[in-house]
Amino acid sequence: MHSIFKQQRQFRVHRWLYGFILVLTLSLQAGITSQAVEFTVTEAGYVLYTAIPIGCYPEPDASLIPVAVLDAGVPVQVTGITSNGWFRIEAGGVFYIPSDALTQEHVENPVPLPTLQYSDTAEYTVTTLDNALAARTDALSRHASTVLIHNEGMDMDSLVGIFGGVLYDPVCDYSSANIYGVRIRGLEDNFVVTYQYLSTIEEEIYTERAVAQLFPQFNTGSTYDKVLAVHDYICNTVSYSYETIEEEADFRSAYDALYYNTTVCTGYALLFQKFMDYMGIPCYVASGTVDGVGHAWNLVNIDGQWYHLDCTNDDQDYWISRKHFLKGAAYAGPTWGGITISPRDYLH
Repeated sequence: MHSIFKQQRQFRVHRWLYGFILVLTLSLQAGITSQAVEFTVTEAGYVLYTAIPIGCYPEPDASLIPVAVLDAGVPVQVTGITSNGWFRIEAGGVFYIPSDALTQEHVENPVPLPTLQYSDTAEYTVTTLDNALAARTDALSRHASTVLIHNEGMDMDSLVGIFGGVLYDPVCDYSSANIYGVRIRGLEDNFVVTYQYLSTIEEEIYTERAVAQLFPQFNTGSTYDKVLAVHDYICNTVSYSYETIEEEADFRSAYDALYYNTTVCTGYALLFQKFMDYMGIPCYVASGTVDGVGHAWNLVNIDGQWYHLDCTNDDQDYWISRKHFLKGAAYAGPTWGGITISPRDYLH
């Protein structure tokens, strides 16, 4: 999948300088000042343990973005308790975490990291359509680059469509959307499928573990609340990679969004998809064209209805837009990739 320039971002030359001048001008004209949370600290000195994977904040303010994440079951040196109910901790620096994230007892991995079954190669014998589809799903979930297929009686054209056509599906799960190239070679009875992924196995392991640690803080409230929290987190922490569009860099994956905090539309959609998978919220990566240019976004299900959601175009330079958040059929038609879209935008 290719990527599209954000329609709202037209000027690239000296963008950082323009942004600095713009913010400074607005601040002087409108008297804008940041509002820090006011608090006092009562000194303390004891060790507690993280009950869940939890973010560390620069201030005791949940509206801020965590600057680091602690695993579950980690001993934490508490140095103070704030007047608004947070712990001040020492962890290679001074940070703040919510008080309900710590416990007096050491708990062994209350939120376990995922069991990872990655492999560079995979081998299957296929005899039926369902069998072939299951083999493809398993190979992609393992991030297998080389897949050997033993064909026992199936039509070769059908198999090529199954193992190669995934690249062109308008609606994909995470593993399928993470592919950017496929090659099939060999004979009808035995052939090899070679997949090219946007990330390496090592990068996928990092992505899985990072999302496993991050998602509990967003996994509260209604389905709408969870979807909104992840949408805003991604828009707050990721920036669009114009360098990738100009082929000066190659930031296209969910890993790039997490580790480098920059990617293109495919990476935005993949990262949102990964969070939804962990939360058990039905979701897909959608692909198509906008103004004749390839683009990727998400389809997400809330209360039995499917909606379009586009983190890429909601991520503005200095604010988060909701213009592309939970949109109905008017956004891109009544169906997409065989999925019926809600006739109306989501009303909250």
